[in-house]
Amino acid sequence: QEMGKVASEAAEEAAECIDQEVRLDLIQKANEPQELDGAVIVQEPHGIILICSPWNFPAAEILMLALPALAAGNTVVVKPSEVAPLTGAKVLEPLQKVLPVG
Repeated sequence: QEMGKVASEAAEEAAECIDQEVRLDLIQKANEPQELDGAVIVQEPHGIILICSPWNFPAAEILMLALPALAAGNTVVVKPSEVAPLTGAKVLEPLQKVLPVG
């Protein structure tokens, strides 16, 4: 059974999940090589990232953590909250359609 949320809070979280342009721009900038004192700093993937999403922000938390990890080249494994699994599944559907399996 899915956990309920006040409609205004649910609408706010949904709007945050839809409007990702600013966050994606920051992620892109953070992953660009940077010069510092004649050296170049290049970001490298860490490997596999596990995200355990909470029940109270099941959609926003997944995207907030998964998008930067994916942009950096990491593999992401998501464990949606056991009390809000349907929300997590709906958030992951579009990502699963465009990302390679594994």
